[in-house]
Amino acid sequence: MADIQSKFTIVDAGGGVREFVLPVGATSIGHAEDNDLILPGAEVAAHHAQVLCDPRGCRLVDLGSTYGTRINGREISPNVARRLRPGDVIEIGAYRLHYEGPAAGYERSGPAANGLSPKPVHLKEGQAMSPSRRQTILLWIVGVLGVLVALGILGIAAWLLVLKPQPAVPPAVATATPTLVALATDTPVPPSPTPTLAPPTATPTKPLPTPTAQVPPTETPAATVIAMPTATPAPPIVPTATPTARPTQIIYPTPTFTPYVPPTPSPWGVINRATANVRAGPGTIYPVIAQAVYGQYVLLLGQSADLGWLYVQLQDGRLGWVAAYLVNRSPALPLPIVPAPPPPPPPTPIPPTFTPTPRPPTPVPPPTSTFTPVPPTATATPTPYPCSIPLGAPFASAWAGTVRSQLGCPSSPMVETWTAVERFQRGMMFWREDQRMIYVIASDMTWRKYVDNWIEGMPEYSCPDTPPPGLVKPKRGFGYVWCNQPGIKELVGWALEEEYGITTQYQSFEGGEMLRAPDTSIYILFRSGLWQRYP
Repeated sequence: MADIQSKFTIVDAGGGVREFVLPVGATSIGHAEDNDLILPGAEVAAHHAQVLCDPRGCRLVDLGSTYGTRINGREISPNVARRLRPGDVIEIGAYRLHYEGPAAGYERSGPAANGLSPKPVHLKEGQAMSPSRRQTILLWIVGVLGVLVALGILGIAAWLLVLKPQPAVPPAVATATPTLVALATDTPVPPSPTPTLAPPTATPTKPLPTPTAQVPPTETPAATVIAMPTATPAPPIVPTATPTARPTQIIYPTPTFTPYVPPTPSPWGVINRATANVRAGPGTIYPVIAQAVYGQYVLLLGQSADLGWLYVQLQDGRLGWVAAYLVNRSPALPLPIVPAPPPPPPPTPIPPTFTPTPRPPTPVPPPTSTFTPVPPTATATPTPYPCSIPLGAPFASAWAGTVRSQLGCPSSPMVETWTAVERFQRGMMFWREDQRMIYVIASDMTWRKYVDNWIEGMPEYSCPDTPPPGLVKPKRGFGYVWCNQPGIKELVGWALEEEYGITTQYQSFEGGEMLRAPDTSIYILFRSGLWQRYP
């Protein structure tokens, strides 16, 4: 039988379709770049699942992912191999993988164990026979054969013991050896009558004549002759037991299973702030020897004893220490403890070079009183603040007037957090670190807000579009929204510059939000989806 190629037909959330041919062996699936089949998405783990294929078919193993794996709508147990059948639909995150490959009930090729060749299994079109069903059929066949053999043995034994005709036994010839017994008596004994022969034990087929002995009368003691015939018994017939044939045991080959070997974690880390100081030792007491910028890769060589600092190598070869929270890295990467260098000596105080000479104060004449009383002016009574949550100082001026009636009171205190900013042809994007939210503010006076679904390890660019000369294609979280959210690409156009980071302020209100732009202007975002700028 010709081998059937195993493959997946992959349908993503946007309706795109592509095929992935499954090789013999292990195929890893996840959003990390070291997987064989990369599926970007927030609901896809870095190493989500694994497919194990051999010439008989494929099995799927979920590697303990957060969101799980479903086959035909039913979630499978983690770390348990599940046999795939043609037509199975595997759901991983927003992806649907349609399996095509050999069925589980295939015909075995080549000689079977012990030189026996099993009968071929005939399957209907699209039907697959499981190993358990095949084993059940073989057990039924062996059982029926055993019953037939037992019935045959019982029939042979009954024929030998009951129905088989017995051979004719030749008549036993009685050989009588006459024994003379002399009885002494004083009384004359009359002539004895004809002696009587004892009948033999075996029944003769023809009657034998009875011999008659004539004894003349005498006066001597009479002797009685008694003939004792001896019968020769026929030998008994002992039935011969026929040995019972036992069915030959069929030995099936043991399937080989390739254990899962997790991929080696990457030794590189990525700077996650606009700038990060690289110091000569693990602490702020050490001097700054260099600076790394957002998105820069550093080689991880070790960590401090308190695990708060990482010993790294920059791309120009320099070595130094960076605070651990400033670097994104794989948690599975083991790092050795690197001893800290000696702390720098404290600065030596420099004595003053001169001692100032105090001068006597110059006498100043007392001022002449020129006070003119001014009548007091009436001051307006300030209007009390009507809200229970304080208003952030940067938003006080923008909140006054008509905006106050539209936004209402603050619903949470003002927050200051790290923010990424990128300008576009027809708008701007803001990424808020504390909530991992992306704000899209378009020049048509509308705004939108999305959850940042891009995570480290996913492709930096989420679509293959090529920007025109002088323009930039957004990447990372901005690029994921720009490529995957319907209409955003056409709404804001291409980016005018690369994204950059600032620290800015946000505050939520009953009717919307406010955020402070890099030029200190205030964006007022109404809950209706419209916005305005102050001033």
